[in-house]
Amino acid sequence: MTKIILLFTFIFGSQIANADLQSDFKTMLEQTKGPFGSNVSQGSQGQASYDAFPKGHLFTSAFRNNAARVLVDQYGIYTGNLFTTNYYELNSEFVYGDALSTNHGIDNGALMAASSSAMPRAVQMIKSWVLERY
Repeated sequence: MTKIILLFTFIFGSQIANADLQSDFKTMLEQTKGPFGSNVSQGSQGQASYDAFPKGHLFTSAFRNNAARVLVDQYGIYTGNLFTTNYYELNSEFVYGDALSTNHGIDNGALMAASSSAMPRAVQMIKSWVLERY
């Protein structure tokens, strides 16, 4: 775990308080599903349990749990990287104005129109994904 923390510190900058990051990272790892919450079916008008299909079903996946959100909010580190949930979060934030919103569809054109604003966040996600995988 220390090796991963050091890599994140190197990539994201030395301003990260190493002791706090280690504690928050450990808390995330101790969760039942690590960085993931329960699996849900995401629809264009909200979420339902993973075995249900809400109106306008888009995908079924697990979003980040609260412990993983702490790493995002406090350190800019994205764990639990899945393409569908990352893409949906980018749509939520840069098209609909709320990164945690779960009651809308996916508007690819509007996200592309907002790409200059969304790209720095997408790059953060990709940096974290690369470290998480390797």
